[in-house]
Amino acid sequence: MNFLLHCCPVHHVMVLLFTTMVAMEFGQGCTQITTCVPGQPMINCSVVTHDSNSDPPIQITSYVLENIPPNSVIYCLNDSAFFDTPGTVTYAASSDFTINDAINAVLLIRSPNREADDQITGRVTAFDTPDQSEANLQVIIIDVNEFPPEFIAPDVLQHSLRFTEGERPTNSLVGRIQTSDVDIEDSESTVSFRIKGNGGDEFNVTRMTVGPISFSNLLYTYDSPLDRERIAFYQLTIVAVDSISPVMTSNPSLQVNITIDDINDNAPQFMGDHMFFIPEGLEEGVFVGNVSASDPDAGENATITYSIASSTFDREFTIDSTSGILRTSSFYKDLRFADNMRRLTVEVMAEDNGVVPLNNRSVFTVVVQRPVRFTNNIYMFELVENNNPLVTVGNVSASSPDLVSFYYHIESPGSDKFTIDRNTGKITVQESLDRETSPMEMFIIAAVYSNHSDLSSTAIVRIIVIDVNDNSP
Repeated sequence: MNFLLHCCPVHHVMVLLFTTMVAMEFGQGCTQITTCVPGQPMINCSVVTHDSNSDPPIQITSYVLENIPPNSVIYCLNDSAFFDTPGTVTYAASSDFTINDAINAVLLIRSPNREADDQITGRVTAFDTPDQSEANLQVIIIDVNEFPPEFIAPDVLQHSLRFTEGERPTNSLVGRIQTSDVDIEDSESTVSFRIKGNGGDEFNVTRMTVGPISFSNLLYTYDSPLDRERIAFYQLTIVAVDSISPVMTSNPSLQVNITIDDINDNAPQFMGDHMFFIPEGLEEGVFVGNVSASDPDAGENATITYSIASSTFDREFTIDSTSGILRTSSFYKDLRFADNMRRLTVEVMAEDNGVVPLNNRSVFTVVVQRPVRFTNNIYMFELVENNNPLVTVGNVSASSPDLVSFYYHIESPGSDKFTIDRNTGKITVQESLDRETSPMEMFIIAAVYSNHSDLSSTAIVRIIVIDVNDNSP
């Protein structure tokens, strides 16, 4: 076999490398096509072979990109390829081809489509009267990446899937993905995938081969089993990407929603304040405090029922099983507390409503406090009228039997004319008083526990305004 012209092997990928063609091999008028340029819209790279065992003995093979325009040059004729001593040579071509006599070239009549045919064949006949010679003409169509990959039968991978938390999908397999790409013969091996969306980094698409069959699997790759409390709902967007330049991606993408069903794997957890303050002698049903617990599970697994497991006297409090509100019982109002018995404990159990319920217990402290006591119920002070502002009127005094901090404040009225130091009880007048307008000022003061405002005591303050001779008859 004798090669007259050679170019490098051709693969179906976009980037093509061909050797430069020798200009003398082209017929006159066809020298404008001299090289095979990577990515060039019209590529003509031909190989001519002679084989004495074939009929006819001349084989012309031309490589062209699909979708080149109709009537593109695919081979430049050379008379000496057909005759040893050519004279006046004319040519004819079979269907799909035509001869351009002006440039002595073979033209492909139609624009080739690689997805319809991977090659077009025909014959070229050369006439040198009275002789004639024929050559087989084979046009190999090189694929251009013009179609994106597509998902096949997306119902194979259900759009909405459900798993139970605490498990891993079998062999981590979530579902199977099938794609096709009309540009690529073995698309399964060349298409890759991108996963976006909520929890997308916990999944991967892996190509697997079983015997002669290849397929792509969506796998759960996170280190830990599915956990609804961590992610309850995955919303994945899967995009298929081909491997041919220019890269194309699937549109539309594949949407996969995965719901994680809850199991009762969390016990209720108590939160909030664990200490309440109340006075002694309260009637039945008075609010003590609100016990609070939460459960990160869902549905009945997160519905909590409260109960009292134990308490100091076993029956001084009741609890609402739904809200967790502690109240005094009828037994509480009759209790008399010594100084060393003013801290009561209540152990509360919070239990969820799961099929196999889980519970937790916590101890709460109820401090029984005595109210703040003023030294006097009524405080009397005198102040001469026409006084200067910010003059001290007097001091009030209170004490806590339980040595708990408290503060003073003016309740009503009088806060516009007087102030009281919240720590010392010193009362100060803010403006000049006039006996003729108001001969006596009166208001209420309170001493309030910092940790429980309901345990306050009050006293009355009366200020007699003393007359001065500041008016003419």
